[in-house]
Amino acid sequence: MSPPRAERRANVAGAIYGQVLVTSFVAALSEVGSVDPGEIFTSLLVTMLVFWLAHVYADAVAQRLEREDPLTWREVWNIAKYEWPMLQAAVPALLALSLGWAGALPNLTAIRLAIGLGVVALLAWGLVIARASRLSALATLGSVALNGAFGLGIVTVKLLVH
Repeated sequence: MSPPRAERRANVAGAIYGQVLVTSFVAALSEVGSVDPGEIFTSLLVTMLVFWLAHVYADAVAQRLEREDPLTWREVWNIAKYEWPMLQAAVPALLALSLGWAGALPNLTAIRLAIGLGVVALLAWGLVIARASRLSALATLGSVALNGAFGLGIVTVKLLVH
């Protein structure tokens, strides 16, 4: 559930969750030999919209249970905005897939780029977390490695299955 408006900060958890979801989704669909970047693009976009709406709905229901009066449209809109980073996490992969769909990149290259961008984003989140925590260089490396391990784990599973 999202925090009350006065306590809202950037939804980093939503962004990271979205990135893991995007990367694993593209990796899983790429295993279907006949799926092209356009089909992955469409499936990813629809899936991320559904997950985003599900998070907005769940958060709104949870907040509604905590009070007697109904939520206003503005409050629901604020929840939707709070959950937006989960949907934004799909943008790099969607851009890479659109390049394959448009023929600007070979299909396999576009798919690999989409997955690679997800791994890089997770590595970057590790760096952001380390910098915000003012970690030492060694601890920063550990943070980057731990966060990147999720993305690299997805790629590893993909390679083992393929």
